Amino acid sequence: MPDIAAMQKMTPAQLEAYKQKLLKQYSQQAKAMSADSNIKIDETALPDFAILQPQKDLAKLASLPKQPPTLIQLADGLRASKKVLESVMPKPVLEEVQKITSTQNSAQQQSASIAAFYNDKPAEALLLAMHSTLQNTGEPTAWNNLAALYNLSGLSEKAIPVLMNQLQTLPNNPMLLNNMGQAYLNLGDIANAKDYLQRCLAQDSMNPEANHSMGLIHFFEKQFDEGAKYFEKELQVV
Repeated sequence: MPDIAAMQKMTPAQLEAYKQKLLKQYSQQAKAMSADSNIKIDETALPDFAILQPQKDLAKLASLPKQPPTLIQLADGLRASKKVLESVMPKPVLEEVQKITSTQNSAQQQSASIAAFYNDKPAEALLLAMHSTLQNTGEPTAWNNLAALYNLSGLSEKAIPVLMNQLQTLPNNPMLLNNMGQAYLNLGDIANAKDYLQRCLAQDSMNPEANHSMGLIHFFEKQFDEGAKYFEKELQVV
């Protein structure tokens, strides 16, 4: 608790510094309690929240292919990733995935995958998306949804090769362009992120995700007025 007696002797500047110290301390305690109790909190509401630019992940960026992989290469890599994921998946989850994939078509599996992710089952969601995509490797929506899940799961280095392939035949698809922008933003490559997000917005000026990320990028660059314009566009849709 604050030391009231000590505070009464402080100058205004010392009081402000003490206040900031306490706010930071309480924010850290809230985050620790959230982690310990597995309770999600809105960290943007905490007093020490700050918009920080993602660190550039040089290792992951260097691992990206120089040329777009072929569809055969993507499918082969996806089968290998699926096998690895299945090897570490708990048996009840594998049984649930098997039940879904044996009774639902590819499009239904994609919907189940999205539902699983937002029900806090990321591994199940990813496995369903992998299975659905391998069932219909010629379907761009399946690959795009898989890339989106890779991004949401912190695997943007896997999303980029998928999107590189799909953008060869659909270079102006706003969903693909947005997901590519999000992937590069996650890896801290701001220049590429901005390029793809701007290309997305050229096709779909009200895309909420692209507008949100462009707003963040301008905030990173201290261009607050310009960033606010993108956030306003995002809110018009949401």
